[in-house]
Amino acid sequence: MPEKTKTYKHLIFTPDVIREADRIFRTVIGKQKSKPDNYIFSVKVSGEESWSHNNEEEFFADYARGFYSARFWKHYSGKGEINFSIHGIDTSVTITLSERQDIEKIFNYLETNVDKCRLPKQPSKKSNAETDWVTETVSKIETHCPVAARKVKIALLKLDSEDTEEWQNATMLIRDAWIELTQWLCQVHNMDTSDVPLDSVIDRLRRLKIDKTDERLFNLARASFNLYGKHHKRDIDIDTAVACVISTVVSMKTVIREATHATG
Repeated sequence: MPEKTKTYKHLIFTPDVIREADRIFRTVIGKQKSKPDNYIFSVKVSGEESWSHNNEEEFFADYARGFYSARFWKHYSGKGEINFSIHGIDTSVTITLSERQDIEKIFNYLETNVDKCRLPKQPSKKSNAETDWVTETVSKIETHCPVAARKVKIALLKLDSEDTEEWQNATMLIRDAWIELTQWLCQVHNMDTSDVPLDSVIDRLRRLKIDKTDERLFNLARASFNLYGKHHKRDIDIDTAVACVISTVVSMKTVIREATHATG
């Protein structure tokens, strides 16, 4: 059977785009409602944790929350297969079908969604927000919590966009990064946070006794998390967005050091 593979750099297709590509694929092979003969719905949420799901709903729920790598693969014996493999910020797509034109039909659909799914590329010239010490500090965060670090990296990239909405969205990524980090820290310390709402980062920081360790640190962490709230007003300026991201990078590193008793 003909097979085509294409890698999309700095691009992660949204769940809706993957679902629609899969729908087109199933329409072509005449298997709109039947289950695949083999499948993989896997999400690696960090360097230490991964999930293999039995259904697409759970896969896309994890996919939407952010991940280290992910794979959506379906195989229909004698009919073909569809495969989305995401590593970091790159996506590789492979389609196998009996007719070349049907393969191109799916890739043509994906091409119409490239612009809206592409991540901002790293500029050739560093912005004021992208300095060597920031990169080094994010790497230290990534050592402990890759999912949070990945969101911070994308937020830094968005600060360099000329599209106002892009760098405004950086603050929402920072909010999600704080949620991921505090959840991870509580898990490491075996803390029950079932009574803590998902977005109550401050409550989880208190559970970790961060406010008891250093009031200034707690205030910095709280401030960098709360800055994202201005995003909803749609009037956040670039300086505030940069302050939100950079203060998060600084305070996350220190929170990890204090909470894990790490050095350096």
